[in-house]
Amino acid sequence: MSHTVGHALRAWVRAARGALEWHLETGESALGVPDGFRPPALGAFAGAPRRPAAPPPAAPAAPSAAAQARLQAAQPDPVAEPRPASAPADPPVVAPALIPAGDGAAPRAAALQVLRDEIGDCTRCPLARGRAELVFGWGSPTARVAFVGDGPGPAEDALGVPFVGESGALLGRMIRAMGLRREDAYLCYVTKCRAPDGDVPDVAVETCSPFLRAQLARVRPEIVVALGDLPTHALVDPTASLSRVRGQFFERDGLRVLPTFHPDALLQSPNLKVAVWEDLKKVMRALGLEAPRAKGRR
Repeated sequence: MSHTVGHALRAWVRAARGALEWHLETGESALGVPDGFRPPALGAFAGAPRRPAAPPPAAPAAPSAAAQARLQAAQPDPVAEPRPASAPADPPVVAPALIPAGDGAAPRAAALQVLRDEIGDCTRCPLARGRAELVFGWGSPTARVAFVGDGPGPAEDALGVPFVGESGALLGRMIRAMGLRREDAYLCYVTKCRAPDGDVPDVAVETCSPFLRAQLARVRPEIVVALGDLPTHALVDPTASLSRVRGQFFERDGLRVLPTFHPDALLQSPNLKVAVWEDLKKVMRALGLEAPRAKGRR
């Protein structure tokens, strides 16, 4: 097995494992693959050239005149109410917004839906051309804490749900370690569309940042955890160095923001977990939370 194909297989397995953990953790029955979605070829996923396509099979023998008549009668009229070429065959499968019991949940959920409708099938920046699904946000509209990442990855782009890949599974364990469930938090990204090469253009950040701030203004979390450089730049200071501001609280535009490392960084450098846990404990103290007493939790 070549290196690129092996890398692609491992990436798909990690993404599937993260999505499965998300599904089991939240009990979200709507999580699934959008209609019409097909995973890309392994070579395309890994950045390797595709193999030449196999030659098409030989055409079958033409049916008899009677068979043709029966087939034509069974087919719908191709000119009756044609579907626009740009319209999807079916609405995508998207996790519904959670509306937990509590004062203000329904109005905030409704305000988030209005914002989502305003974004619509966004084509405001170049990232729209390469996305499968726009990833808006997921979680409690009355969440006390929100986690903001940079942008969706392959698993999130396929499902339209934030933090369902391997780093999302790690984030779920981090949230549980804080004594919360994932559905107690609100999860979203700075940009709503996947950057295929991982390089997010400035125009995408400039376009999506107002929508991010509008999301957070509707949820009104007590603390926003900025996961990584891009959320820190968007919410705290575009010139900030994450290594310098990490673990500190900043008041910005009515939001209390604490930057820390992204779960992807923890997967690449597990030694950073100690620092991130210290940051999360600051969030817990600010919210009056206690970590679960159960042992053996990862």
